[in-house]
Amino acid sequence: MQITSRPWRDEADYDRMHALLADIYRICCPIVYCAPGDMDWWRYSGKDLETMRAVQLWFAGEEIAGFCWPQTNGMDIML
Repeated sequence: MQITSRPWRDEADYDRMHALLADIYRICCPIVYCAPGDMDWWRYSGKDLETMRAVQLWFAGEEIAGFCWPQTNGMDIML
């Protein structure tokens, strides 16, 4: 399966990212520190559009496999 990467485009991408976090929690329990609600907080408490333009997504075929969220001093990666 081919892995591809691209920047965030639109609200459909945000929904994909949200669903990936929900799947991680459903499958693995809370072993990651970023819950879907955390991502919402990050987005709406920051400079929304500037932040979203810096998000990078990875796909395995058509399915989202991970994303990178910008932070002040680095990035958070969810796989």
